[in-house]
Amino acid sequence: PSVILAQAIGRWGNFMNGEAHGGETDIFCRMGLRYSENAVIHYYHPTFLYESLWNLLGFILLYSFYKKKKFNGEIVIGYFTWYGLGRVFIEGLRTDSLYLGNTGIRVSQLIAGVCFVVGLVLIAVGRRVADRIPALRLDAPSGCEERFAAEESRRSAKKTADSDAQKGGKAAPSPEKDGGEDSKDVQN
Repeated sequence: PSVILAQAIGRWGNFMNGEAHGGETDIFCRMGLRYSENAVIHYYHPTFLYESLWNLLGFILLYSFYKKKKFNGEIVIGYFTWYGLGRVFIEGLRTDSLYLGNTGIRVSQLIAGVCFVVGLVLIAVGRRVADRIPALRLDAPSGCEERFAAEESRRSAKKTADSDAQKGGKAAPSPEKDGGEDSKDVQN
Protein backbone atom coordinates (compact mmCIF):
# COMPACT_ATOMS: atom_id res chain seq x y z
CA PRO A 1 0.00 0.00 0.00
CA SER A 2 2.94 2.38 0.44
CA VAL A 3 3.40 2.91 -3.32
CA ILE A 4 0.02 4.53 -3.67
CA LEU A 5 0.78 6.79 -0.69
CA ALA A 6 4.04 7.83 -2.36
CA GLN A 7 2.08 8.67 -5.51
CA ALA A 8 -0.35 10.77 -3.49
CA ILE A 9 2.55 12.79 -2.11
CA GLY A 10 4.39 12.92 -5.43
CA ARG A 11 1.45 14.49 -7.24
CA TRP A 12 2.09 17.68 -5.31
CA GLY A 13 5.21 18.11 -7.46
CA ASN A 14 2.81 18.77 -10.36
CA PHE A 15 1.33 21.61 -8.32
CA MET A 16 4.74 23.08 -7.56
CA ASN A 17 5.64 22.96 -11.25
CA GLY A 18 2.23 24.21 -12.44
CA GLU A 19 1.86 21.20 -14.72
CA ALA A 20 -0.43 18.23 -15.40
CA HIS A 21 -3.54 20.28 -14.72
CA GLY A 22 -6.94 20.05 -16.34
CA GLY A 23 -8.83 22.43 -18.56
CA GLU A 24 -9.99 25.90 -17.53
CA THR A 25 -12.76 25.97 -14.95
CA ASP A 26 -14.54 28.16 -12.41
CA ILE A 27 -15.22 25.51 -9.73
CA PHE A 28 -14.50 26.28 -6.08
CA CYS A 29 -11.25 24.26 -5.86
CA ARG A 30 -9.69 25.62 -9.04
CA MET A 31 -5.97 26.25 -9.36
CA GLY A 32 -4.83 29.67 -10.54
CA LEU A 33 -1.74 30.02 -12.72
CA ARG A 34 -0.12 33.20 -13.95
CA TYR A 35 2.13 32.81 -16.93
CA SER A 36 5.05 35.18 -17.54
CA GLU A 37 3.61 36.46 -20.84
CA ASN A 38 0.81 38.37 -19.12
CA ALA A 39 -0.54 39.27 -15.72
CA VAL A 40 -3.82 37.42 -16.23
CA ILE A 41 -4.51 34.47 -13.94
CA HIS A 42 -6.04 31.41 -15.59
CA TYR A 43 -7.95 28.91 -13.46
CA TYR A 44 -7.69 25.18 -14.14
CA HIS A 45 -8.92 21.87 -12.77
CA PRO A 46 -6.33 20.77 -10.18
CA THR A 47 -6.09 17.20 -11.44
CA PHE A 48 -3.01 16.67 -9.27
CA LEU A 49 -5.25 17.36 -6.24
CA TYR A 50 -7.94 14.98 -7.46
CA GLU A 51 -5.42 12.22 -8.03
CA SER A 52 -3.65 12.90 -4.75
CA LEU A 53 -6.91 12.63 -2.80
CA TRP A 54 -7.92 9.53 -4.81
CA ASN A 55 -4.59 7.88 -4.02
CA LEU A 56 -4.81 8.83 -0.34
CA LEU A 57 -8.25 7.22 -0.15
CA GLY A 58 -6.84 4.19 -1.99
CA PHE A 59 -4.01 3.93 0.56
CA ILE A 60 -6.50 3.99 3.44
CA LEU A 61 -8.65 1.31 1.79
CA LEU A 62 -5.72 -0.95 0.83
CA TYR A 63 -4.15 -0.57 4.27
CA SER A 64 -7.40 -1.47 6.04
CA PHE A 65 -7.98 -4.35 3.60
CA TYR A 66 -4.46 -5.73 4.03
CA LYS A 67 -5.30 -8.01 6.98
CA LYS A 68 -8.45 -9.27 5.21
CA LYS A 69 -6.83 -10.32 1.94
CA LYS A 70 -7.73 -13.80 0.70
CA PHE A 71 -4.69 -14.63 -1.47
CA ASN A 72 -1.09 -13.60 -2.13
CA GLY A 73 -0.93 -10.71 -4.59
CA GLU A 74 -4.41 -9.40 -3.88
CA ILE A 75 -3.17 -6.06 -2.52
CA VAL A 76 -1.00 -5.42 -5.61
CA ILE A 77 -3.91 -6.26 -7.89
CA GLY A 78 -6.14 -4.04 -5.73
CA TYR A 79 -3.68 -1.18 -6.21
CA PHE A 80 -3.75 -1.48 -10.01
CA THR A 81 -7.54 -1.78 -9.97
CA TRP A 82 -8.06 1.25 -7.73
CA TYR A 83 -5.48 3.39 -9.50
CA GLY A 84 -6.87 2.43 -12.91
CA LEU A 85 -10.42 3.38 -11.96
CA GLY A 86 -9.41 6.82 -10.72
CA ARG A 87 -7.04 7.46 -13.60
CA VAL A 88 -9.75 6.77 -16.19
CA PHE A 89 -11.78 9.71 -14.89
CA ILE A 90 -8.99 12.09 -13.87
CA GLU A 91 -7.14 11.71 -17.17
CA GLY A 92 -10.31 12.81 -18.96
CA LEU A 93 -9.89 16.27 -17.39
CA ARG A 94 -6.26 16.78 -18.37
CA THR A 95 -5.12 18.81 -21.35
CA ASP A 96 -1.67 17.29 -21.95
CA SER A 97 -2.67 13.76 -22.91
CA LEU A 98 -1.14 11.50 -25.55
CA TYR A 99 -3.73 10.17 -27.98
CA LEU A 100 -3.84 6.84 -29.79
CA GLY A 101 -3.38 7.98 -33.39
CA ASN A 102 -6.36 10.03 -34.59
CA THR A 103 -8.89 8.03 -32.61
CA GLY A 104 -9.51 10.54 -29.83
CA ILE A 105 -8.71 7.78 -27.32
CA ARG A 106 -6.21 8.80 -24.66
CA VAL A 107 -3.49 6.22 -24.20
CA SER A 108 -3.38 6.59 -20.41
CA GLN A 109 -7.16 6.25 -20.13
CA LEU A 110 -7.06 3.09 -22.22
CA ILE A 111 -4.27 1.56 -20.12
CA ALA A 112 -6.00 2.60 -16.88
CA GLY A 113 -9.28 1.07 -18.07
CA VAL A 114 -7.54 -2.18 -18.98
CA CYS A 115 -5.83 -2.25 -15.55
CA PHE A 116 -9.20 -1.75 -13.86
CA VAL A 117 -11.03 -4.47 -15.81
CA VAL A 118 -8.18 -7.00 -15.63
CA GLY A 119 -7.76 -6.24 -11.92
CA LEU A 120 -11.42 -6.92 -11.21
CA VAL A 121 -11.23 -10.23 -13.09
CA LEU A 122 -8.03 -11.28 -11.30
CA ILE A 123 -9.47 -10.46 -7.88
CA ALA A 124 -12.69 -12.37 -8.62
CA VAL A 125 -10.82 -15.40 -9.97
CA GLY A 126 -8.15 -15.27 -7.27
CA ARG A 127 -10.74 -15.31 -4.51
CA ARG A 128 -12.40 -18.36 -6.04
CA VAL A 129 -9.29 -20.45 -6.72
CA ALA A 130 -6.86 -19.33 -3.99
CA ASP A 131 -7.49 -22.44 -1.91
CA ARG A 132 -6.79 -24.76 -4.85
CA ILE A 133 -3.55 -23.12 -6.06
CA PRO A 134 -0.77 -23.50 -3.48
CA ALA A 135 1.19 -20.42 -4.59
CA LEU A 136 -1.82 -18.15 -3.99
CA ARG A 137 -2.59 -19.41 -0.49
CA LEU A 138 -1.61 -17.02 2.29
CA ASP A 139 0.27 -19.78 4.11
CA ALA A 140 2.35 -20.64 1.03
CA PRO A 141 6.05 -20.01 1.62
CA SER A 142 7.87 -17.80 -0.82
CA GLY A 143 11.04 -19.01 -2.51
CA CYS A 144 13.11 -16.93 -0.10
CA GLU A 145 11.53 -18.60 2.92
CA GLU A 146 12.22 -22.06 1.49
CA ARG A 147 15.88 -21.23 0.77
CA PHE A 148 16.26 -19.71 4.24
CA ALA A 149 14.78 -22.81 5.88
CA ALA A 150 17.09 -25.08 3.84
CA GLU A 151 20.14 -23.01 4.78
CA GLU A 152 19.14 -23.05 8.47
CA SER A 153 18.73 -26.82 8.26
CA ARG A 154 22.24 -27.19 6.78
CA ARG A 155 23.73 -24.94 9.45
CA SER A 156 22.01 -26.91 12.18
CA ALA A 157 23.28 -30.20 10.71
CA LYS A 158 26.83 -28.78 10.47
CA LYS A 159 26.72 -27.63 14.12
CA THR A 160 25.55 -31.07 15.19
CA ALA A 161 28.30 -32.74 13.13
CA ASP A 162 30.92 -30.34 14.53
CA SER A 163 29.72 -31.02 18.07
CA ASP A 164 29.79 -34.78 17.53
CA ALA A 165 33.26 -34.55 15.96
CA GLN A 166 34.62 -32.55 18.87
CA LYS A 167 33.33 -35.15 21.29
CA GLY A 168 35.00 -37.90 19.27
CA GLY A 169 38.17 -35.89 18.61
CA LYS A 170 37.77 -35.75 14.82
CA ALA A 171 37.22 -32.75 12.58
CA ALA A 172 33.83 -32.64 10.94
CA PRO A 173 33.75 -32.62 7.11
CA SER A 174 32.95 -29.19 5.70
CA PRO A 175 30.12 -29.01 3.15
CA GLU A 176 32.21 -26.51 1.16
CA LYS A 177 35.10 -29.00 0.83
CA ASP A 178 33.26 -32.22 0.09
CA GLY A 179 32.19 -31.05 -3.39
CA GLY A 180 28.64 -32.28 -2.97
CA GLU A 181 25.50 -30.74 -4.41
CA ASP A 182 24.78 -28.82 -1.21
CA SER A 183 28.12 -27.04 -1.26
CA LYS A 184 27.09 -25.10 -4.37
CA ASP A 185 23.95 -23.82 -2.65
CA VAL A 186 25.86 -22.68 0.43
CA GLN A 187 28.46 -20.83 -1.60
CA ASN A 188 25.86 -19.11 -3.82
